Amino acid sequence: ARTVAGQMLRVSASNLSSVLGAHALLLVLHASPHAGMLGMGRLPETLAAASTLLKAREGSTAAVAVSEDLELNRAVSASDTPVLRLHRAAAGAEEYDGPLISAKMAVWLHRQAGGSGIWVADASQLYAQASILPRTAILFHSEATTADYFASISSEVSLRETELIAAPLHLLRSISLEEGACTGPGPFLLVVHGPLTMEPPSKDAQPLAALAAASDRAEVYDGELSDRETVLAFLAERRLPILGHVSPANFGAYRRDERPLVWLLVNASASEAETSAAMSRVRSAARPLSQVALFGWLDGDAHASHARALGAHALPALAADVKGEHFVFPRPLPREADSSAEVSDAITSWMRAVLDGSVAPTLRSEELPIDNFGPVTRVVGSSLSQLVLRAKLNVLLEVTAPWATGAAESERLIQSFGAMWESERLLRVATIDVSRNDLPRALQVLKLPSLLFFKLERGSELEYIDFSAHRSRSALDEAVRSHATSGTGAGAAPLSRPSDTEELTRLVAMLEPLGTQARLLLDENARLREGLAASRAAHRASP
Repeated sequence: ARTVAGQMLRVSASNLSSVLGAHALLLVLHASPHAGMLGMGRLPETLAAASTLLKAREGSTAAVAVSEDLELNRAVSASDTPVLRLHRAAAGAEEYDGPLISAKMAVWLHRQAGGSGIWVADASQLYAQASILPRTAILFHSEATTADYFASISSEVSLRETELIAAPLHLLRSISLEEGACTGPGPFLLVVHGPLTMEPPSKDAQPLAALAAASDRAEVYDGELSDRETVLAFLAERRLPILGHVSPANFGAYRRDERPLVWLLVNASASEAETSAAMSRVRSAARPLSQVALFGWLDGDAHASHARALGAHALPALAADVKGEHFVFPRPLPREADSSAEVSDAITSWMRAVLDGSVAPTLRSEELPIDNFGPVTRVVGSSLSQLVLRAKLNVLLEVTAPWATGAAESERLIQSFGAMWESERLLRVATIDVSRNDLPRALQVLKLPSLLFFKLERGSELEYIDFSAHRSRSALDEAVRSHATSGTGAGAAPLSRPSDTEELTRLVAMLEPLGTQARLLLDENARLREGLAASRAAHRASP
């Protein structure tokens, strides 16, 4: 721990002013002098790595330091250690709310200190920066490129998640890009997603060949660099890769983006060639759609529940989530690397159709039940429209799931209610399990279980009355009879309540116990009368 801390500046109340005099921004880890670095997990290592990255960055005015000085800790309200504080020469100390990943931390601190990107002179320097950064925009410039232009682009708020690097134009010539890309005198702008994973370049190697091998992570801006607003818009739209791995660590970035998300669900345990074939075709299809949709891939085996929720069954599969509705690409994805490019064109056409609303959503559905003649009709995703939404009768639909709180009580209620109304031809009592079947999002069912009543006469297929508050059979019976009708228009009449055979059965079953109890009471009454008569006779006979 002491070795890690030794890689950072050490500050105290006596030298803080002089250290701040040499830096515009100082990130200080305030620690206890007694506990030191113990009990902080990997935080000291992260800070030390960020400190090393900042020291290697020419012109950086940010630094990382550690303080175990009680006087300084108390002065900046950091007595409850450990705590991170940002110190500025003129603004005092404030709580640090930046990233806790060393590479991102170094970039963040550099930007907060007024840094405006990185200038590199050769391939080794470019690799040293691009290999540690989560996302870079590389400006391959000619002599005509000005420092002012570079500074104005890199200082934009929209680039906070992207590090801008300026590199000599001749370095681009060692990159094998797509045919027709980056031709002419330049300058050129490339966005690279993810750090480079190649080994550090040797003197006689082509150092940037990794960009060619990872062309899926590199995008070329093909507009006019003089159009500053267009450049900024391009960089803002490329904060996420064309086809990136979606994980818990970056899912927030995908959710914050307003574009619809298209999921490639792969079988990570399958062969690498099979996975690569599917990714290659989806990536090709995604390129022309990058401004209107996001594409991400996920291990469909590890996240099987999410795959089922999207309606995907066989892997690999492609599914889109657009405005809360699910769409599954109807064709098998390629499993071989030399598969036809026609698949990519079909994916692009399908996604455009999804976005313009000309493709119906894909609803998850169980198989249709073979025996469905009981008092409560089982509805599945594929039969919902016929049995509920377009049914020419009144429908009471229970929306439930096995894991929902109160599901068992709701099932008993709906079964009892269905048995009571089983003979009524104009009322269907039904249930659907939404853990295995989809409902249209337009129904806006927000809690489970729910009871939805669709009147025979209603304005639209999706119009219903929420009966979820009626949790007893008598209350539900009254609500249904208040709204159900036997027809439409002027001839519509309320439904007549059926005979409650369950109640009659219960009453009949009670007759025998009641008769036995009545006989016992009569016998007891006779015994009491005899005793009373004897008492009266004895009273009259006494003197």
